[in-house]
Amino acid sequence: MAVSESRIEDETNVIAKSLFHRKTVRLRDKVRFCRSHTRSGGDRVLIAACDVQISFLCGVMNVLVSALLLGFQPTWLPNYYGIQMLAYTPYRIYTYKRKSYH
Repeated sequence: MAVSESRIEDETNVIAKSLFHRKTVRLRDKVRFCRSHTRSGGDRVLIAACDVQISFLCGVMNVLVSALLLGFQPTWLPNYYGIQMLAYTPYRIYTYKRKSYH
């Protein structure tokens, strides 16, 4: 019985790795496509859509990491938010100055 269980686990791992590999290849191809259009001055709508997708991914990952920190290591949460503030504040100042919002 142990042999069949280990075989099932091996097959499951192979399927999961295959699915993960396909998804990462698809994402890598999308990013390459967006970057190639950015360099060649391609369609601006496509570039904006790519920016929105990347921003959405970063936002979702931020929520995920925050929730995991809150669940597993709540004492690290203030440090995490402090690091985010140190990263995002200069970027916001730069973009607002560039767009003349300030």
